[in-house]
Amino acid sequence: MPSVSLRRSTRPSATAALKNITNHVNDEVSVDYTLHPHLLVDRYVAKDFDGVVFEGKVEYFKAPWFHVIYDDGDEEDYNANEILDMIID
Repeated sequence: MPSVSLRRSTRPSATAALKNITNHVNDEVSVDYTLHPHLLVDRYVAKDFDGVVFEGKVEYFKAPWFHVIYDDGDEEDYNANEILDMIID
């Protein structure tokens, strides 16, 4: 009978990988966006400009900037800390 060599996978299990990128707070899952910034693309944001709140959408991520296009056509780039404070959905 031929011998079979079983090699253990060096890849983390799906459960271990999930634990590495999420933590549970009050029964909600919080994703570490520093590891996966692309997950913020297509999210909606709101920002107060001199007392007027404008809404927009994260159109793309090009490290280290998130590009937002506002409903009025204005465009701005933000870093991760700024964009996380603006997410509304």
